[in-house]
Amino acid sequence: MSIKLMSAVWDLVLPDSEKLVLLALADSANDNGKCWPSMPTLAKKCSKGERTVQGVIKTLITKRLLARREKPGKGVIYYVYPAGDAPDLGTPATPAPPQPLRPRNDRTPAETAPTPAAAAGKPSMNRNTPDKASALSPPAGGRARQRKVEQRQKVARGTRIAADWTPPPADTLPPQARNLVKNWPAGAYELTAFTFHNHFLAESRAQGSKRDWVTTWANWVVREHPQVLRNVKLGFDYAGALPNGGAAPSADQQQDALERQAAFFDRIGRHDDAAEIRRRMGSRQPPT
Repeated sequence: MSIKLMSAVWDLVLPDSEKLVLLALADSANDNGKCWPSMPTLAKKCSKGERTVQGVIKTLITKRLLARREKPGKGVIYYVYPAGDAPDLGTPATPAPPQPLRPRNDRTPAETAPTPAAAAGKPSMNRNTPDKASALSPPAGGRARQRKVEQRQKVARGTRIAADWTPPPADTLPPQARNLVKNWPAGAYELTAFTFHNHFLAESRAQGSKRDWVTTWANWVVREHPQVLRNVKLGFDYAGALPNGGAAPSADQQQDALERQAAFFDRIGRHDDAAEIRRRMGSRQPPT
């Protein structure tokens, strides 16, 4: 900011827009009048549009109150001259006169180049060309390799759970899941497996495919363990829900047992858990 320049600008008799823009430039200049504010900065200081500020700058240059010099890659530098003695820094360079075109040769390079037939070598005398069928057939061993790749991709993607899937014996599970199941009451293992089976039968997304269903079941057991213990603490009778002394029930009996578990959750106010069980069962809402 140059107080000296601003005081000199205040003493000038100018239209309001010209004085405002010149004051904004003087506010950014040093005592020598040099400044380089951007056009958006000037427009913001003057509360005017950029086109208006550009037009005012041209007028100030015409009145020799301002000089302007462009530096490629660095922007524009302004020089404030309140005395009206600004030099002319914007005289454009004299354009170079047009240069005569070189005359075209009588023969172009394309005309002097040899033809493809002349440049090509002699044709081969071998007439034993393969037939179309052998040219399109895969190389020897290609089909076997393709089948191996497809099998590896199938294993990598996993498989869907079988419709007749049954849980493995609890004592064959990994150690963590096996130790947790030891604390489960009778019937809890079978009902949890039925919920697990129904869930993945109904799962239509990519999550419904697994590479190792035994490991997936063991992880499910670990995840459901706290819920099983809470259900027992709240009074749910897994043994009573399964007939035949805890033996594996039929599909109808499993459906009935799960409906009892959902009704139990409704009684204790856990409606979200009850709705989740009924969703996995695929049953309708219970009658009211």
